[in-house]
Amino acid sequence: MDKTTITPDSIDNSLLKTVIDSTPQKIQVLHVDDEEGFSVTTKQILELQNLFSVETASSVKQAMQKLEEKQFDVIVSDYQMPEKDGLTFLTELRESGSNIPFILFTGKGREKVAIKAMNLGADYYINKVGHPETVYSQLSHYILQALQRRQAEETLRRKVEFESVIARVSSRFVNPSDFDMAINVSLADMGQISGATRVCLFLFHENGVFMNNTHEWCIEGVPSWIHRLQNVPIEKTPWWMEQLREGKIIQIPNTSLLPPEAKTEKKILEHANVTSVILLPITVFGELAGFIGFDNLEQTGVWRSEDVSLLQIVSELIGNTLEHKKTEEKLKASERKYRLLTENISDVIFVEDLDLTIKYVSPSVEALSGYIPEEIIGCKPDKFMTPESYEKLLLSFNESLSLADKRPANKIRLLQYEYLRKDGSPFWGELRVHFIRDSNGHVSGIQGTLRDITERKKTEEQLKESEQKYRLLTENIADIVFIQNLDLSIKYVSPNVEALSGYTPEEIIKLGPKFLMTKESFERGLETFKQAIALAEKNPDLELPLWCYEYIRKDGSKAWGEFKPKLLRDSEGHLVGVQGTLRDITAHKQTEEKLKENEKKYRLMTENISDVVFIQDMNLNVTYVSPSVKALAGYLPEELMNLKPECFMTPESFERGIVDFKEALLLAAKGRDSEIPLKQYEYIRKDGSTFWGELKTKLLRDSNGNIVGLQGTIRDITERKTAEESMKKIMNELMMSNEKLGVVGKLIRHDTRNKLSVIVNNVYLAKQQLARNNDVSEYFDSIDSAVDQIEKLFSFSKVYEMLGAESLSYIDCEKCVAEALSLFSGIDDLTFVNSCSKLTLLADSLLRQIFYNLVDNSLRHGKTVSQIKIYYEDGDSQLRLVYEDNGVGIAEDEKEKIFKDGYGKGTGYGLYLIRKICMVYGWTIKETGTQDKGAQFTITIPKLDKNGNAAYTIA
Repeated sequence: MDKTTITPDSIDNSLLKTVIDSTPQKIQVLHVDDEEGFSVTTKQILELQNLFSVETASSVKQAMQKLEEKQFDVIVSDYQMPEKDGLTFLTELRESGSNIPFILFTGKGREKVAIKAMNLGADYYINKVGHPETVYSQLSHYILQALQRRQAEETLRRKVEFESVIARVSSRFVNPSDFDMAINVSLADMGQISGATRVCLFLFHENGVFMNNTHEWCIEGVPSWIHRLQNVPIEKTPWWMEQLREGKIIQIPNTSLLPPEAKTEKKILEHANVTSVILLPITVFGELAGFIGFDNLEQTGVWRSEDVSLLQIVSELIGNTLEHKKTEEKLKASERKYRLLTENISDVIFVEDLDLTIKYVSPSVEALSGYIPEEIIGCKPDKFMTPESYEKLLLSFNESLSLADKRPANKIRLLQYEYLRKDGSPFWGELRVHFIRDSNGHVSGIQGTLRDITERKKTEEQLKESEQKYRLLTENIADIVFIQNLDLSIKYVSPNVEALSGYTPEEIIKLGPKFLMTKESFERGLETFKQAIALAEKNPDLELPLWCYEYIRKDGSKAWGEFKPKLLRDSEGHLVGVQGTLRDITAHKQTEEKLKENEKKYRLMTENISDVVFIQDMNLNVTYVSPSVKALAGYLPEELMNLKPECFMTPESFERGIVDFKEALLLAAKGRDSEIPLKQYEYIRKDGSTFWGELKTKLLRDSNGNIVGLQGTIRDITERKTAEESMKKIMNELMMSNEKLGVVGKLIRHDTRNKLSVIVNNVYLAKQQLARNNDVSEYFDSIDSAVDQIEKLFSFSKVYEMLGAESLSYIDCEKCVAEALSLFSGIDDLTFVNSCSKLTLLADSLLRQIFYNLVDNSLRHGKTVSQIKIYYEDGDSQLRLVYEDNGVGIAEDEKEKIFKDGYGKGTGYGLYLIRKICMVYGWTIKETGTQDKGAQFTITIPKLDKNGNAAYTIA
């Protein structure tokens, strides 16, 4: 036995360095185990490494109390404990939002527990039974690995959160309906993600002499200064203004270290108790229009580069939005002929490295180019630019980059390039970019916006022609197009009205709707129109529904029309009329009426079947019942139809039936299939006796798809129900007996295993103290060997106890093999060939035990094993499932002996157990390998099992 002490040297150095660098103090471990002796030795062994500080808890309740009192880096927990087990502890932690690393440290033979723990969010599962050198080296390694994983996840979470904030902020400034709200919410987002205590926006007056703190966000407890910072003279901060006008970002990690020329600014910051600050300029039309400031009242230090990037993006967005607002005001002042952008155009915001690799792009890129952000991030612009434009871009970029350090304030002019959408179509974009600088002022990247100027040109052309009258629709469409004034007088109607009504457009305009519609339709239409006008005054975006009215043709005949109206507004947003289309739906109306008139009631089932057929309305009144109800319940059909359901059902069944009916209606309302599962209820016969009926129902709908009732059949299952109850009683008694035996076995194994673990751990600690006494060491080795044999016997008894206890089901063989392999550690140098895809076997959870024991047998006795292969061969009447390795193989005279209990160097129960499990399934197993070439076990599975079910399927 290896007698070396577990030390940091025995742990992966790179992993250790990564965790220690990010965790300067000892790693705080909470160990939860109800076995006090085991907890004590575990604490001693872990703390020997001088990496960990361990606290113990004997229950989940005590562990929860300690978590409230102190912060831990990792939890190591046993599975089986009083009151609550380790998986319940893990579930409660994850449901509370805690993602603290969690390692399940428990006894051997709990493969199901291991898989369930991983599914619930455990980081690792470790068997605490074994040699302490191995067990605690693995535990130490997994603690460090779990911490490293959480640190990586936190870094990734920060990146995702940062990109999410950029996306949210960007979307708010795409044609914002409320500019102030967009800024306020964005300042809050930026302040929270960067850890600032105050974020504020200053904008200059038009005269360029004063500035106002227009928007502000503060964390709780920090006073607002916005009301005190109004009409502040710009000359009061000369050093800031000089830097900002040159386009520089002002980063002050410690306000006490400001240069002498910034004495005024230093005084202001010290008066406000600001310890560090960062300011970014906002430009409008190339001129400084204000700035955004981040304050920190609690700590000093250099601001993160991602926070600086975020601020640059937001300052650019605010500047662009201010430019848009000013441009719109100018356009409105010049007779409002043009608009620069339609309401649905959005700029694309991006960030690039200096090699032009795209690090971030806003979601609006998909609407512009057809690419989603994930398809663009990591690429360079040549992927979606024409070659000529890309060459121009490179020349311009290299030229600007060469001047960047010499002329920091130099602005990159607006540039226009031709781009290619995902579908290959081209479009022109206007590019506005500037360099991103780090805290030292060095250029570290590019941030910019891309605007589709093709659409802008189209929009401008439309605005230029806004004074010209154009037709709303072509004259040859099938529907009639009309325009009405607010008094409903007709202003325009398309020529095709004559074909549908007999009137010319001129006659229609002269007569008006009152003459053309039936009296009832006109009055209803007038009232509906008044209501729509009232609603539209409160809701400018109101969309009117379809209206159906009856109108009179010129020859006196009547017809039905479907109106699709839309309210018209002038340039000031005032209502001026209605525009819409009229479609003739007379034929459709006539068809509906004919179907209703010709609809005949028919019988759903013949009158002579033994099952009872019935129909109920939505109030569950019986509207039809077949004559077979007399034989089943003693009622004539007429008698039953006069009764309420609660009169011929037991109270409990009636209440359950009401719940089932409501549930069926809810599912039908969501568009789900109206087929209702079979239900069983207890009914009352006319003579007062009861019987059990199996109910099969289906919702009934009318021609419009509306639910009008239900139809179903009732079958007498009283005898079957009686037999089922009898069988259920027998099974419950049997299950109770099995459960008692199982509980006793589990408790004995659990408690004894814990005591054995304490023995092993104390032996390990004693050997460390008596490392040089070989005689004593041999005694300890004998104790370890005996404990190991006891552990194996416990594992065997646990599995043997489960034989035949579970119901069989179809199990994915390939997945089951993979799960068995996942339970082994330190086997990365072996090659596994799992060729069991598409095969499912009729078995239970012990199937995984077969594969586990076979692999364990190869690892223990194969000696030279480097490859394990599992595959199957399908025959006419049976399937051969083959397991083979390339180890030393098994001698001819041992091929049958190995399956006997107690045979071999270990417990001798591994292969014995496999054969027993196969016998329960109705399978056979033989060793069919060749000595010196490897072991081979062939499991023969018949086509059908003893009950006539398919024993396996191949997809």
